[in-house]
Amino acid sequence: RPFFSTKHPRYSPEPYRFICMGRLDPLKQYNLSAKLVDDFRKENQHYPPFANARLSMVGDGWGKDEVYASLAPYDFIDYYPWIDMKELVPIIQSHDMMLMHSSSEGGPLITIECLSCGLPVHSTPVGIHSALSHLDPQKLLFTSDMQPLTSFVRSTQSIDSHIERYRIIEQIRRVYSKSTLRFS
Repeated sequence: RPFFSTKHPRYSPEPYRFICMGRLDPLKQYNLSAKLVDDFRKENQHYPPFANARLSMVGDGWGKDEVYASLAPYDFIDYYPWIDMKELVPIIQSHDMMLMHSSSEGGPLITIECLSCGLPVHSTPVGIHSALSHLDPQKLLFTSDMQPLTSFVRSTQSIDSHIERYRIIEQIRRVYSKSTLRFS
């Protein structure tokens, strides 16, 4: 789906697509993300694109077997190995929302990359996520409140929010561009 397409996702017959990306480690709490998507599907049985929502798991890591075992009860998850950085933007743009519910996180660049592409992010309030909250007080693009997915999905799909979302994306790009990030 092109960035800020006129074909708005809420009018699409395609299933809503969530994505989790990163190291497959139990600390990342992928089971929490899956539970939230499961609840989202059940709450929205009347609307097929939400009732048939999918979750893509992109990543690899030492905890892969344990993570996969914890997600076994869910039949709406698609698994993919870690992808090359050159393929990252099209993958991000093919989804509707990023989920990052880690119990411990520093400054995950994938969050900045998703927000820069206009992909809303629902996360736990850890690491950089706490700092990002003040850039989007209306929660049009980012939330670290553990509110239910349905209310956040609806707030991100307001057609009137596109101009404000673009302003937030530009602010995120300015504040967290490669030139301003310092690594020791």
